[in-house]
Amino acid sequence: MLHFGLENALFKVADRIEARHGAAIAQAQRLTPLTLAKAFRGELVPQDPADEPASLLLQRLAQAKAVAVRPKAPRDQPGRRKPVTADTSPAQPDWSTLPDGAWASDVPADEYAAVAALTAVLKAWGQPMPQDQARLAAVLCLQPRLFTAALPAVQATQWCRLVGAAARPLPTQIARMQVAVNAPWGSALRKMRARGDLLESGQGQSGSWALAPSAFGVDTLDWDGRAAWVVGHLRAHGMAALLPALTPDLSEFISARAA
Repeated sequence: MLHFGLENALFKVADRIEARHGAAIAQAQRLTPLTLAKAFRGELVPQDPADEPASLLLQRLAQAKAVAVRPKAPRDQPGRRKPVTADTSPAQPDWSTLPDGAWASDVPADEYAAVAALTAVLKAWGQPMPQDQARLAAVLCLQPRLFTAALPAVQATQWCRLVGAAARPLPTQIARMQVAVNAPWGSALRKMRARGDLLESGQGQSGSWALAPSAFGVDTLDWDGRAAWVVGHLRAHGMAALLPALTPDLSEFISARAA
């Protein structure tokens, strides 16, 4: 019986030792974060009242970092100076250096010519182009003598020199083609739409045309020169300077809601 009582006493001592050991481990685990917290509060060493508060130090460091990552202004411009917008409009080429007939073409005015002319116009414009202006520019490329009638005398002479006979005005007794019922033009547009070469946005007077990437494979070599001149003149003077030279049926075609 004595041996049994001694064994129970030893078990109780062991239980107390194990409990104290667990408490010591728990206290040790809390000691590290408590120590760090005191360190951040400055409670581990004597404090100097002259030191700046930690909140001000952190604010100053954040401001210094923001200044370090701020983009630097170009060397040739002051930091507070507004950027100067460069003129990205293409320079007017000196067409007087081109040989006579540089833009002459024996290509018939069929749907393939209409596709090439419209593609050249939209390439020269370089961004979504109002549909009425695109139609006008393409028609002037396809029928260059219409553009001749709208140009001042000196420019008309230069235009005729580069384009050739197709730009010279017809005798009054010869009738010209009626563009508004020109079947190749309508067929050209339908095929461009079917292939996805023509990107259309909006309708009517607010509609615009642009080229899809696939359209840049169209051969426009015979039309790029004409398109560049017509588009440049259109940008500089607007449609108002060209429409008076057109007949009523052409003006109606240009402003039509559907080509």
